[in-house]
Amino acid sequence: INALMRDRSINILALQETHLMEEKVAQLGQFQKRLRILCSPDPQNPSGKGGVALVINKHNTNWKEVEEDEIYPGRAILATIKWKEDTSLGILAVYAPSGNDTENAAFWKELQQRLARLRRRGKRVDVLLGNFNMVEWGMNDRTPPRNEAQTVLNAFEEMKRSNDLHDGWREVNPNGRTTTFTSAPHHETGLRSYARLDRIYVRGTCTKWCDEWEIKPPGLRSDHDMVLMLLTPKGMPYVGGGRPAHRKN
Repeated sequence: INALMRDRSINILALQETHLMEEKVAQLGQFQKRLRILCSPDPQNPSGKGGVALVINKHNTNWKEVEEDEIYPGRAILATIKWKEDTSLGILAVYAPSGNDTENAAFWKELQQRLARLRRRGKRVDVLLGNFNMVEWGMNDRTPPRNEAQTVLNAFEEMKRSNDLHDGWREVNPNGRTTTFTSAPHHETGLRSYARLDRIYVRGTCTKWCDEWEIKPPGLRSDHDMVLMLLTPKGMPYVGGGRPAHRKN
């Protein structure tokens, strides 16, 4: 992870299925000169399943003033990062339940309620990213094509609408077809399935600050590709080629 963020100029990286306990996070302190790790482990089985984390590159962010909120233990963690004296960015990493439509829909409903309470505290989500374990456009985002259960789509749409969040890659590629996840071969047919489970959503007023949307292999052993984008917050000068990239995965 340290080499990945260094080599690709990634400033903020979201990780899912981390299996990280607090003791392990402390062991990773060997990278404390470069990285700060915010982690929310699964409350029932922290070393065996689930978990979500945000990894922050200290070299290019105001990491000392990051505020951390565990929104949903093991499933959602928020970092509020100050960019300027009067500008902050709320970045929410999620790892949604998989393999169960009822649990996935319930997660989005509960997340919506918790984010509403967050807004009442004066905080907001500017960037939502992670593994959603569902797609919005089954005909374009799954191979073979398949739509999600309507209960899942309705719950996700309401959460998205209430927080004014937009799928950045899809807005740039309205008719594009690509995927980020490759399944293991089916035990009978040997066929694989593919889906764009990993996405980045941005708040409506932030979309104009975002560019360079990409989906790339991480260079690590994984069945998921990375989603990356460049975010230049309001008031930050554009320097030109070679500037450090504010990337999210």
